[in-house]
Amino acid sequence: IFVLPSHEEGFSNALIEAMSAGLPIVATDVGGNSEAIEDGVSGIIVPPRNPPAIAAAVEVVAHCRDLRMRLGVAARNRVREKFSLDSCVDAYDALYRSLE
Repeated sequence: IFVLPSHEEGFSNALIEAMSAGLPIVATDVGGNSEAIEDGVSGIIVPPRNPPAIAAAVEVVAHCRDLRMRLGVAARNRVREKFSLDSCVDAYDALYRSLE
């Protein structure tokens, strides 16, 4: 389980790396975390500065093997679909073409 309990965050490379490794994610709702994670599908988003919420989410994930597996697979798939080099190049290409 990868836990990112940040109070503030930009777009976390560590989060994307953990997702690409297929780890189940618990992260706070700051910065780009909610862009990277689809809450309840590819990870669990919790409020920032709320240790009880983080602990509760980690406990749920730790005790449910099926949930851990599902979140990890979905996290890996989301990174491949949304944040791979090819998808980023395609997004920039589309942006530049829209400016013409």
